[in-house]
Amino acid sequence: MTYYSAKIQYKKFNNLLRITPKCKAKKINMKIIEKIDINYFRSLKKVSLKNVNELNIFSGRNDSGKSNVLKALDLFFNRNNISFSDNFNKERLNDVRKESIRGKQFIKITITFRNPGTYKTLPKKFQVSKTWDKTGNLLESKDNLTKLSGMKKLPTTLNISKRGLTTFLNKIKRAYPSEIPNFR
Repeated sequence: MTYYSAKIQYKKFNNLLRITPKCKAKKINMKIIEKIDINYFRSLKKVSLKNVNELNIFSGRNDSGKSNVLKALDLFFNRNNISFSDNFNKERLNDVRKESIRGKQFIKITITFRNPGTYKTLPKKFQVSKTWDKTGNLLESKDNLTKLSGMKKLPTTLNISKRGLTTFLNKIKRAYPSEIPNFR
C-alpha cells in the first residue's frame, strides 16, 4: 500500500493529516493535494492553505483551528450532510445578520489536486469544490474539468475525465487521527 500524506504549512495548526488512496502503486508522486481553501467552516472564516506538502504538521494554541482543518477535510471526503448551525462560522453568521444577506449562508471547501501520475485521464492539476447550504445538505460538488476541456487541457474527452475524477476521489481514504495525548 502506498500512503499519501500532505504537509500543510499554516502557523496555527498542530495535528497530523494523512490521506491514503486505496490503490497500490509503484513509484509515483506522493503529493496529491496542492491547495486547500476553506470558507465559513467553524472557526475558519476564510483560510487558504497553499503549498501543501507530503507531511503536514499543525501547531498552535488550543482553539486556534487546528482540528477544524482536519474536520473540514473529513467533511469534504467523507460526508454529505452536517449540522449547519454547529459548523457555520459564527463571525460570518454575525455578518449575515447585520447585512441581511441570507443567501450567503454556506460552507465551501475547495481542494486543488495534483495527478499522482497514475490517472492518465486527468490533467496534472484540477480542482473540486463542495458547498453545503444552510440546511446542512451538500448543495453542489463542482470541478473545473469543463473549464479545462474548453481550454484543451484535458488528456482525453470530458466524459472520460469526469469518470477518472470519480475513480480518483473514491480511492482516497481520509483518516481522522484521534487526539494525541500530552506526554510530560
